[in-house]
Amino acid sequence: MPRTDRSKAASIKDVSVAGFNDHPIAKVWNPPLTTIEQDFDSAGQEAFALLPAKIDDLVEGCGRTPPPQDSHG
Repeated sequence: MPRTDRSKAASIKDVSVAGFNDHPIAKVWNPPLTTIEQDFDSAGQEAFALLPAKIDDLVEGCGRTPPPQDSHG
């Protein structure tokens, strides 16, 4: 967010902003930006690990038999 001429800006006394990607631009943001670093690789791996069970749930909900699981992995 570009810095503005404070004499022309609306007066807001207390603003908090949070972000969830720990972007380097947060160091120069105005108002100050609190950021939280997230491990996107681990989140993606966990989501991928949960996917087969979710697919099975959807298939069972449709009254269909899921395909046999590959015994190699």
